Amino acid sequence: MVPCRCRKARLSLRRRRYGNLGEKWRNYAVGMKATISIPDPIFRKADAIARSLRKSRSQLYAEAMSEYLLRHESDAITQAMNAVCDTLDTTPAPDLSAAAARVLKRTEW
Repeated sequence: MVPCRCRKARLSLRRRRYGNLGEKWRNYAVGMKATISIPDPIFRKADAIARSLRKSRSQLYAEAMSEYLLRHESDAITQAMNAVCDTLDTTPAPDLSAAAARVLKRTEW
């Protein structure tokens, strides 16, 4: 049997295999599998939370990893901005420094 290259047929086949999932979880259902080691206390707590939220363990771990990655995304942005700032000349212009000094002298603290 030759696989169909038609997008519509592939989607139809995927729906037969995994059901008509919403867009949010379509990639989740056909995602990558990974084997990880988790300490027993963390596993038991996560398992209890998954049951109370009526989610699968896989879904709970995928959501937790997504939150973790979003939280650390800002670190990458900060590093990129620091790299750009390192290439810039940050010495203040002499006329700007003189103007700032005049303003500060006139300002009542």
